Amino acid sequence: MHVPTSPGRHERKCRVFCPIAEAFWPNLKAKVMGVECAHEDAAEDIAKAEARSVTTVVNVGAVRVVLQVVQRNFIRFGYVTN
Repeated sequence: MHVPTSPGRHERKCRVFCPIAEAFWPNLKAKVMGVECAHEDAAEDIAKAEARSVTTVVNVGAVRVVLQVVQRNFIRFGYVTN
């Protein structure tokens, strides 16, 4: 999700995906018991870009994110605000 840089209240809807198993039995179990993520260490797998393009995923819903963006102390960091 891209975070807006303009000040104010911003509401975004983000889809949530879960990796699924490619093998038959774990995939069947996930369909019967509910969606189950296939990766043991998901945080490490997401951080790496090696096999992300070939990972099979399923959409498990959406999350509504509300952001309150404030411009403060930008001049201190070298940014000019109008």
